[in-house]
Amino acid sequence: MLSYNVKLFFNSAEDQDVYKQTLEVQKFTYNEASKVHFGVAKNSLVELHNKFYKPFREKYPEIPSNIVIHTIQEVLSAYRSIKSNKHEIDKPIEKKKLSIRLTKNTCTLKVFKNQISLTSIGGKRIKAHFIPYPKLQELINNYPVCDPLIFVRDDVVWLSLTFDTPNTVVLDKLVVGVDLGIKNAVATSEGKVFQDKKYNADKRKLRYLKRNLRSKRDKGSKSSKRHLKKLRRKERNQSKDQSHKTANWIINSTDANVIAVEDLKDIKKNTFKKNKRFNNKWSQVPIGELIRILEYKALRSKKKTVKVNPAYTSQRDSRTNKLDGVRIKGKYIGIDGKTLHSDINAAINIANLTKLPLSGNEVSRQIALLGQAKVNSPIVGFGSLQASMALA
Repeated sequence: MLSYNVKLFFNSAEDQDVYKQTLEVQKFTYNEASKVHFGVAKNSLVELHNKFYKPFREKYPEIPSNIVIHTIQEVLSAYRSIKSNKHEIDKPIEKKKLSIRLTKNTCTLKVFKNQISLTSIGGKRIKAHFIPYPKLQELINNYPVCDPLIFVRDDVVWLSLTFDTPNTVVLDKLVVGVDLGIKNAVATSEGKVFQDKKYNADKRKLRYLKRNLRSKRDKGSKSSKRHLKKLRRKERNQSKDQSHKTANWIINSTDANVIAVEDLKDIKKNTFKKNKRFNNKWSQVPIGELIRILEYKALRSKKKTVKVNPAYTSQRDSRTNKLDGVRIKGKYIGIDGKTLHSDINAAINIANLTKLPLSGNEVSRQIALLGQAKVNSPIVGFGSLQASMALA
């Protein structure tokens, strides 16, 4: 699924105001239905409909019935998600922003004409249009559109179009292992390392500034509170942009059609047994976001991403597959005294877990062996690794 946002243009300012009022009414309906359903153990659509629909329609007959029905389904879906994720709530969930997921009963979308007709209060159908940009037009021409989402941001009405992009069948031929980290964002089993020093430096400066502003905010500074809010947004955008760049680098740096990554969904829960400084750094790495972006971008490049068990990938010697070495900072020292680059060693172990042939020749993978130095000897040959690819 791919979603792209586009601005909606209404035929008149009056139509736009009417539709915003419709979204306000839908938000009110959502919150009222949530109050009725809160505390009910069983998430039954029939029971919620019988309990809420008729009394609400009698009290507010001006609200279109299809909006009420759709809102009941939306509320129930939210409570099912809460139950599935095992979240605990002590009050009814509340909708705060103006948005609605449209269906064929609440809109008529003519995507090739760039037009949409929307159900609104008062029984009026409001028409609007959008101007697609090149990427959006490409998706419109090639993929079917799912139920769109309408939302209001900065007093502007936006249409979010979601496209069903079918998975491309990829034959498993060669695999590249990818190890994700903090200092080195990515290390691959082909001996390549991705490190963006400028991004890391900017991140440190931003975190330092946030710490100072939090201290002033706690003392009652309103300007610090406003500045801190802007920095949070800036940090979030920078992290998302970096995730896209990192995913692009991984895909473009290899000819392998299978990309192996560790299944790190619970990594942040487990790492918090370590020291506070490490935990703080690791918590800033958007692992889930990066893997999500990598998965869909890989499919568009006719590649696929597979997840493997992360257990002992950093502690295992990629040459012998045994846990007989020692990892010290950025080095992995084997039992035979050979020094390996710890991240590349882990990436090779990740690739080996897929049982597929490794991409890259043996020479490229020997970069992991840092000059074949002994433990008590100076490490040579490390300069070639420092020529690893970085952001332009």
